[in-house]
Amino acid sequence: DFNVVTHLAAQIARLKQQYRDSGVQAAVPVDKLEIPKEYLCDITKKIMKDPVMAFDGYCYERKAIEQYLKEYNKSPVTGQPAQYAIVFPNHKLKAEIQAFMKENQMASSNDDEGYVAGMPENNGAGETANMY
Repeated sequence: DFNVVTHLAAQIARLKQQYRDSGVQAAVPVDKLEIPKEYLCDITKKIMKDPVMAFDGYCYERKAIEQYLKEYNKSPVTGQPAQYAIVFPNHKLKAEIQAFMKENQMASSNDDEGYVAGMPENNGAGETANMY
């Protein structure tokens, strides 16, 4: 019915105008957002939730590098054999990623291997280096 369509179009236009007038800033669509390369894990290609530094000096998502080292015992970036399989939390990078996620209003994800688009939960208490 033409009258219903006209009414709905008017309501949509009114709501759009109210939204623009409210000054609320919309989240940037993830596909349009430029994510810093250092926030992405070289293994998962996702934004890291729990970044750690490995023996090769590169940062990875904790679960991804732990699994990779168990399977291949070498660097995923350089191919260099693992001298040791200890990973260290990168608290500075984690804080930067959390700030980036919050600033860009990215919603939380349940993905254990990093974020496609998500805001990390704050579970940083008591983190220690892990050896595998």
